[in-house]
Amino acid sequence: MKKIKSFLKKHWFILTILFLCILRFLFTFRLPSFFIYSLNYDDGLMADQVVSLLGGHYLGAYSYKTLIKGPIFPLLLFALRIYKINYSVAFTLLYICSCIYFMCSLKYIIKEKKYLIIIFVLLLFNPVTF
Repeated sequence: MKKIKSFLKKHWFILTILFLCILRFLFTFRLPSFFIYSLNYDDGLMADQVVSLLGGHYLGAYSYKTLIKGPIFPLLLFALRIYKINYSVAFTLLYICSCIYFMCSLKYIIKEKKYLIIIFVLLLFNPVTF
């Protein structure tokens, strides 16, 4: 019993972060994803570029829309499709990792761990990211 208490006392920060990450993942990994194909310069363009990639063409026929946005998002969607990874799972994990990275960069500025936890919770459970 003393070993468990000392372990929890020593590693409370990491265990709290881990618990919050698991909680966030369980909240959002099955959220439905949708896109609006009629948005020609946003969702529609990304969908067209992914279809072109799946057809073996880099970003489709060159037109005035080819270089409007970067190719990273269509390439990411293409990789998710190839490896059969769910969009919601991938972006939930990517967001969790980015929150952890941000918090790790703040630990040199903010020394109090309880304030780091508060900032982490605010970032991790930001309603906009759901």
